[in-house]
Amino acid sequence: MPLLWGYRPFLEIRFESEPPYLLQTIKVPQLPPPDKKYIRIARLRIATDGFHDQMRLSDFLRRDIWGDDEIVVGSCAGWNPVVDICTANTRLVWSMSAGNEEILSRESEGGLSKAAYMARRDQLSDGFFGIYSALSPQLNRAPQDGWENFSADQYLALAGNIETVVK
Repeated sequence: MPLLWGYRPFLEIRFESEPPYLLQTIKVPQLPPPDKKYIRIARLRIATDGFHDQMRLSDFLRRDIWGDDEIVVGSCAGWNPVVDICTANTRLVWSMSAGNEEILSRESEGGLSKAAYMARRDQLSDGFFGIYSALSPQLNRAPQDGWENFSADQYLALAGNIETVVK
């Protein structure tokens, strides 16, 4: 039983390693470029609905796609600094390149406000790391410690308050 089915670059399906090999996660590891209206996954042609790989977390939160789901926006400054959006069954993840981590660290030395820090973090989180569908997205976070959670409105308020950052 293959435990990972991959339809690169746009879809991965992972199963548990023990019988009955239940579905563990469905992952969309990357979004299409901004100029693509459709993507092909195996024999399927799927509309991108305006989603693309250069969208920031704040761009996703501003889209009218969330319905009544409770959304948790997380920020982790651990060994792999990421920001994410978690709903009941879905997790969208952004990471930072090493260069952008260095920029944020250097800019933070002067003591940024929380709003300025989150706004810069939103700007510098340039690596879309995937959409995951799982039974418990927040429990699939790695590492499990070091997360600060926000509501969508709290995050957008912080990320929208960009202050002048001394370079």
